[in-house]
Amino acid sequence: MFRRISADISLQMDAQIAMTQLREYVIDCNGTLRYNESARTLTVLNSDASGAAQEHIFVWDEADGILRYNGDPLAECIAAFHLIQMDGAVEITLVFSHLAETHRSTQTVALRNDAVAIDFS
Repeated sequence: MFRRISADISLQMDAQIAMTQLREYVIDCNGTLRYNESARTLTVLNSDASGAAQEHIFVWDEADGILRYNGDPLAECIAAFHLIQMDGAVEITLVFSHLAETHRSTQTVALRNDAVAIDFS
């Protein structure tokens, strides 16, 4: 029983941390949001104050169940990763699964910058 409860709490904490990081990059995007469903990749392109480009890449490795940020593991036990484009917003869904426990986290993130180009393919 303890192991199951511990797994559930761990999934919830991992979901919150991963969702927070995704949300922060999406909400502050001032360039392009590019989501490729078949490649399971979200790319956030920004420009800093000097005009230099910054690229932030999130890739879900379905076989390993790992969501990576710029090549480094961000979250494990990911069973699903989806984004849906909405009017002036993006809906992000992460599903975590471990030891027969599942936690689904969905958030709608309003974009701060109107000039954001969105490419969902």
